[in-house]
Amino acid sequence: MLNKHILFLCSWYPSRYGETMGNFVQNHADCASSVAKVSTLFVCAAKEDFGVDYFQEKQTWGKDVLSVNVFYRDSRNPIVKLYRYLQAHLRGLAEIEKQKGKVDLVHLNVIKPAGLIALYLKWFKGLEFIITEHSTVYLPENAAIFSFSHRVLAWFCLKNTKLLATVSKHLGINITKIATPFQSGILNNVVNENLFYPPRTMESAGKFRFIHISTLVPEHKNPEGMIRAFAELHKQRQDFEVLIISDGNTDSSRKQIKDAGLDGVINIEGTKLMAEIADELRQSNCLVSFSNYENMPVVISEAWMCGIPVISTDVGGIAEHINPENGILITKGSESELLDALAAMMENREFYESKHNHIAEYSLKQFSAKRVGERLLEIYGE
Repeated sequence: MLNKHILFLCSWYPSRYGETMGNFVQNHADCASSVAKVSTLFVCAAKEDFGVDYFQEKQTWGKDVLSVNVFYRDSRNPIVKLYRYLQAHLRGLAEIEKQKGKVDLVHLNVIKPAGLIALYLKWFKGLEFIITEHSTVYLPENAAIFSFSHRVLAWFCLKNTKLLATVSKHLGINITKIATPFQSGILNNVVNENLFYPPRTMESAGKFRFIHISTLVPEHKNPEGMIRAFAELHKQRQDFEVLIISDGNTDSSRKQIKDAGLDGVINIEGTKLMAEIADELRQSNCLVSFSNYENMPVVISEAWMCGIPVISTDVGGIAEHINPENGILITKGSESELLDALAAMMENREFYESKHNHIAEYSLKQFSAKRVGERLLEIYGE
């Protein structure tokens, strides 16, 4: 255990405006708290009138992690907005240091927009920072939405950080095209092995169950193409079912399923707790991801931790971990390849079921809290 106070400075973090937003950052903070003293700070514009310019929420959780969320009164004036954004961070930092002592190192999670504060704390308070990046905005597929101001902010952050850690090699290659940091490496997303674990027994009977978990954003997750592939599979055989879990807008997908006559074959359910998602994965035979772009989705790591194989498009860092025992990789956008992979997964059901423990063991070595905690200890030690 290091005698250091690490401040997780977060652009994304669970709050009253999104319970699942940045939950992977929260998981990293939990791991870090096993090797150092940890606090988290998240700031965003208020979506309601609190009657004051700054409203603060704080809680202590896990291994004595102090989380402070500060909401500031929004403004149409960009100068006022920026000032309040900075002041909200300084107020939150003051509360954190009052309760837990001086911060030794800033761990910036996602460069935009909190990178501004990381630079301020370095230049005006002498606090060094490291970066963990999760955003897909740096990928070529998102060039159209990667703004000039974001690129400038990323350049300054990369030039001033002590270390850049990305959740996949693929993301690291793309982000370092902007600027080369002093040091870079990989920090895998973490999966709670106490929630995600393989079932004690597997029954090779009953309908084959596919599961998909995502926001269902069309240009990102490509749910339309995935549903079309399931419709084609249903023409060939009817011994399967599909569960879709989504915290996004499901109207379009529900209509497509109804129009295809797949009600009762493909079922959509809303937001679930992590324990409920883990239970649904254990009751499934295969996770399906048909995304047009990704980094390294934590849901794939969670499926593997449950011993469940994955069908995924060859995007982001997924190819860095997938192998013949834990899944099938297909070409982005190819519905014919997805159809073939779905059929192959069903035909080889017993093979993949026999590999459940091997799949879970691999995931434990890569994504468990213990392994990620060890990696964070290496990073902070450096």
